[in-house]
Amino acid sequence: MRRVLERHQRCSTSQQQTNANVTRDLEYWRHEAMQCKETLAYMEERHRNLNGENLAGFEVKDLQNLENQLQAGVTRVRARKMQLLMEQIQDFRKRELLLLQENDLLKSKLLEASSMQAGSVTTETTSQDIQDISSIKTGTGNPRAFTQENESIITVAETTLQLACPRM
Repeated sequence: MRRVLERHQRCSTSQQQTNANVTRDLEYWRHEAMQCKETLAYMEERHRNLNGENLAGFEVKDLQNLENQLQAGVTRVRARKMQLLMEQIQDFRKRELLLLQENDLLKSKLLEASSMQAGSVTTETTSQDIQDISSIKTGTGNPRAFTQENESIITVAETTLQLACPRM
């Protein structure tokens, strides 16, 4: 009987300790929840103030402080914007160089192809040549003798131009 009573006391004591721990934890989390609610209310009020709302109770000094904070924020936003724009400009310059290199490569391939088709005659592709090709195709320029050879050169030139200068 004595052993049963001792076991009963141990169990009831451990259960009381468990209940005390649960109560203590519950109070801790209630306190944490209250702090979070207060922080949230403060942050919401601060957000409204930064948006220019609820400024009726502010003194001149408070308003000047708020204005300074907003100006500092605008300065940080502009600095970040300028940084992003400069990075984009650098990327575009790199892209431009790559496209120019690709264009030069395609021009050299076009010259090789045209020299192979024309035999020993070599021609250099210029903007005038491109205009001549465009005028022949559209029928607005002086028509030349259109041979199979010239037509294939024109096709190669048009392909080169399309690859080197894609439409945006």
